[in-house]
Amino acid sequence: MTTPLANILLVDDRAEDRAALEVVLAPLGQNLILAESGQDALRQLLKAEFAVILLDVQMPLMDGLETARLIRQRERSKSVPIIFITGAAVTGDERFKGYETGAVDYLLKPVIPDILRGKVRVFVDLYRLKADREEQIRALAAVNQALLESMAERDRAEQERAKLATEVKILSGLLPICAGCKMIRDDRGHWNQIESYIAAHSAAQFSHGMCPECIVKYYPEYPELAVPEKAA
Repeated sequence: MTTPLANILLVDDRAEDRAALEVVLAPLGQNLILAESGQDALRQLLKAEFAVILLDVQMPLMDGLETARLIRQRERSKSVPIIFITGAAVTGDERFKGYETGAVDYLLKPVIPDILRGKVRVFVDLYRLKADREEQIRALAAVNQALLESMAERDRAEQERAKLATEVKILSGLLPICAGCKMIRDDRGHWNQIESYIAAHSAAQFSHGMCPECIVKYYPEYPELAVPEKAA
């Protein structure tokens, strides 16, 4: 089974910077989704799952730090890796704030293509490994469920067979009438036609049993149930 492509979200308010990121990451062969603002990025996160987010720090209305905080507040996106990209030098305090909001790395513009691809590739690989593992877990769960159902069905069949065997054994051992050929066992243990037995006995009360021949005929898997005739 082929693992689906990973989604990568590129967030930058400048069209030329979004285009540059798209060109750099195209060789990875994944789904590149563009967002022109923090609000747009949040909308995209409602539509799909992402392996990694490249987020510009300096954007109008909602900057990268605020966008990252909102991303982390959502259950679906709280664990998605965020790489901040900025065109200005980052102070230690600013870097700390970025990591505090959930960033995993900072990159300065203009980005070095090989470095950016290498960092993004790591998160894509991790995402695909996780997806593969989750699919394997789902497949294993389905196999286990099918096995449990098969075992339950087998148990039900065994119970029915045991019940049938018990009933046949009781019928063949205790009741004088064969349900198969309608012959009756007389007082000496011989099997005769019902008419002959009734003729020899008055007002007979009887229910159905099964003679050894019919047991072998109808239930060959239970040869031990066949009761041998008594010697005359």
